[in-house]
Amino acid sequence: MKQFASCLLAAFATGIELQQLKPTCTSGCVPADKFDLSLFKMQMPYDSTEKYCTSYGTDSSCSSGSATTISQAKLATFSHASHFYLDSSYSYIVFTTPANGVTTSGSDHPRVELREMTAAAASAAWGSNDGKTHTINQTNTVVTVTSASKLTVVMQIFDNTYGPFWEMFATDSTKGLFAYLFTAAGSASTVYIDRSFKIGDKFSLKNVIASNVLTTTYYNFT
Repeated sequence: MKQFASCLLAAFATGIELQQLKPTCTSGCVPADKFDLSLFKMQMPYDSTEKYCTSYGTDSSCSSGSATTISQAKLATFSHASHFYLDSSYSYIVFTTPANGVTTSGSDHPRVELREMTAAAASAAWGSNDGKTHTINQTNTVVTVTSASKLTVVMQIFDNTYGPFWEMFATDSTKGLFAYLFTAAGSASTVYIDRSFKIGDKFSLKNVIASNVLTTTYYNFT
């Protein structure tokens, strides 16, 4: 039985579940005031002194693995004016990742990421055939992508042994919205979700894993 964990990148999610705690919150709220983030930690694209790289990708001014982690406890009161905050209507979480951000270990790409955790503050790990149904529901609008990358990851599911298993991208290209399905050997096949997708489209995704089967449901509101 494979062990998996889920991440939401550059995404506002209505699920894993991000339940609304204060539907009428209108002033002075941080994301965790509005949505239940108790089962997540946060990766931010800067180091411990809140510095960034000088250019896109890992360079001599910063090192892979030095990205800042916001713990579950700190996330309860955390926001960042540039990277992680509620929109002006207090309805959505805004995620913004700079192209010159500091990366996590083993990655060339910076991220603003929610990572699934347990109530005991351990990294979540669950089986694809553990008798349960694991669901990630999310509603997103990717407002822009950088000219350097022309894409952003909107969610991913990691295998605890070999890394990415299912990784979904929104792009400013003819690929539109697509995913990579990885094997244990590291090879990947491309799955096109919506090649007519455009940056700025509001869309929803539902990824369900149960009985060793992954099912993805997609809807474009545009």
